[in-house]
Formats: sequence, C-alpha cells, structure tokens
Amino acid sequence: MKTQEAIGILMLSPGYWRMRLPERKELIREFMASYSAIDFSLTSMPNKKRTDS
Repeated sequence: MKTQEAIGILMLSPGYWRMRLPERKELIREFMASYSAIDFSLTSMPNKKRTDS
C-alpha cells in the first residue's frame, strides 16, 4: 500500500481531522505497518486443502 492510499482511507474518519500533524503521521505509520503485517501473513500462507476427518 502506498502512503497516499493509506491517507485516502484514513481521511474518511472524522477523528483523523481532529488530530494534529504529528499524530496523523504516527497514525499513518501504524496503519501501514498493520496493513503490511496482514498482507504478509495472507500471502505467506500456503493453500492447504481442507480434509474432513
């Protein structure tokens, strides 16, 4: 995810606009880190077939 995409998503929140600039920067960093962690975990999972016992 690009920084501009993250900002576009976060701008939809009214809370984003109440934050000061340093707080917004930190929020963007945290958001992108969370997104990266989720994206990595989803792409690194092998596609296993489910077997019924």
